[in-house]
Amino acid sequence: MLHWASLGDSWATGVTWKKELDYDEDHDEVIRCRRSTESYAYQMSQNDLLFPKQGQVFKWPACSGSAFAVMAAQAEQMDEGTSFATLT
Repeated sequence: MLHWASLGDSWATGVTWKKELDYDEDHDEVIRCRRSTESYAYQMSQNDLLFPKQGQVFKWPACSGSAFAVMAAQAEQMDEGTSFATLT
């Protein structure tokens, strides 16, 4: 099982690509952080050629408006077995 995460600000959440917020996990968090299914990391998580959906755990603590100082807090949300993270 591959564990990975996406950290960062609006570039990591996809808000620069699409105004519609349609990722459906924790709705309040999605709205607050402006996460979109058009983000690069979300698109990677849905690509079976990169990561079979049944063989991955994708964490998405990235949040629009985040400053570099909060990256440590985002990183703390990753699973203990995380193999890698994208930082955008």
